Amino acid sequence: MPDSSALSPSEAQAPRPEAGEPAPGDVPASRERVLALGVAAEELEPCRAALAARGLELGLGPLEPAAVRARPPALLLLPISPHEPDAVAVLRAAREADVPVLALTEPAERVAAETARRLGALAVLARPLEPGRLAEVCEAVLRARADERRHAEALRAELAGACARAEAYRHQAARNERLATLGYLVAAVSHEVGNCLTGITGYCQLLLSDPEAEGLPRPELERIEAEGRRAVRIIQSMLSLAREPSSRREMIDLAAVVAQSVELLHYHLSRQRIQLETEIPERLPFGCADPSQVQQILLNLLKNACQALAAHRGAGCIRVRARACERKLEVEVADDGPGIPEPVRAHIFQPFFTTKGEGEGTGLGLALSRDLARGFGGELRLASSPLGGACFVLEIPQWQPEQEASGSGARAAGAAAAGGRAEPLADETAGAYNRT
Repeated sequence: MPDSSALSPSEAQAPRPEAGEPAPGDVPASRERVLALGVAAEELEPCRAALAARGLELGLGPLEPAAVRARPPALLLLPISPHEPDAVAVLRAAREADVPVLALTEPAERVAAETARRLGALAVLARPLEPGRLAEVCEAVLRARADERRHAEALRAELAGACARAEAYRHQAARNERLATLGYLVAAVSHEVGNCLTGITGYCQLLLSDPEAEGLPRPELERIEAEGRRAVRIIQSMLSLAREPSSRREMIDLAAVVAQSVELLHYHLSRQRIQLETEIPERLPFGCADPSQVQQILLNLLKNACQALAAHRGAGCIRVRARACERKLEVEVADDGPGIPEPVRAHIFQPFFTTKGEGEGTGLGLALSRDLARGFGGELRLASSPLGGACFVLEIPQWQPEQEASGSGARAAGAAAAGGRAEPLADETAGAYNRT
C-alpha cells in the first residue's frame, strides 16, 4: 500500500481531514468526483487534465473503507491485486454505499479482474493507465450509471402509479360489490312493492266500475289509480335494467324508449327545477337494438346532465332530440350547463375517469355506455352542444325491411324462453309525451 512518500509534496504535508470533511482540493458534492484509493499520485497526475477536460475532478485517498463511507464519490478507482488485500473490503463498502467501481489491475492478473467483476466492479482497466483511455472509460461508466438510475427512477414511478391504480381498482371493486348487493335488495323490494301497487290499482278500478258505489270521490280514485299504474310502470322499467343484458337486436320505438327513460327521472328533474325538452319526429323510423340497453344509455346521459346542472346552478335545460340519418338514428342529449373542458374531452370515455367528487361517480358510466352502443352496432360520441353545455350523440342502426323475418323469429324465440310471454318495453305512456 502506498504511503505518504508516494504522494505529491503538497498532499503529503497537508493535514489529514477529519471523518466526514472533504479532502483538500476536493470539489463540492454537487459536482461529479472521481476518487482513487491506494493509487500513487505520480501514476494519476498525468490523467488529471484528461479527466478535467471531461468535467471530472480527481481525488486521492488511502485504501480504507472509511474513505468511501465518509463521502461517497461519483466513481471509485480501486486497484485489485493479490498485493492489495484491503481492496476487497473497500469494494464491499462501495457496494453498500451504491458507488460504481472501476477496477485497476495489472495486465497479467486475470484472477484479480474476475474477482473485481464478481464483487461488483462495473469495469476493469489494465495498467499502465493511459490518460485519454482512463478519462473515456470513467465518463462511459458514469454515463451508464446515470442511465441506469434514470431507468430505475422511471420504473419506480411506474410501479408507484401501478400500485395507486391497483388500490383505486380495489376500492372501486369493493364499492361495485356493495352496489351489486344493494341492487339485488332493491330489485326484490321493488317486486314486492309492485305487487302491493297492483292490488291498490285493482281495488280502485273495482270501486270505479261498481255502479252501486255512489258518493265516492271519483276524481280522487281516478288519480290514485293513474298514479298507481305509473308507479308500477316505473318499477317495471327499473327491473328491466337489472336483467342480464342480451345481445339481441330487435325493432324498437325510440319515442317510447325516450318517454320511459324520462319518466324514470321525472322526480329528480322536477325537484331540481330542470326543464326537459323532447324533439322527436312523429314518423321516426324504427331502430334496431336492444331496448333495455338503449334505455340504460339514455338514463346515464340524462342523469349526468342532471348532475352537471345541479352542481352548476341548480337549474337549467336538457334537450333530447332524435333524427334519422341515412341508415341510422341519432339521439342527441344536450344541456346548457358548464360543458366539458377541452383537456377532459380526450379522456371522457376512459374507464374510471371522472370529474365528479369523491363518492359521486365511478367513472364507468360513459365507458360502459359506449361499449353497449358498439355492442348493438351503434356509437356514442361527444359533440358540440347547441345549448352551450355538454352534448352526447347516440347512434342507433335503423331497422331494415330484410330484418323483419329474422326479427320475428328472434322475438318468438325470446318469448318462448320467457315462458311464452313477451314483455314489450313500450307502454301506453308513450303517447303522453310530445313527439313533435
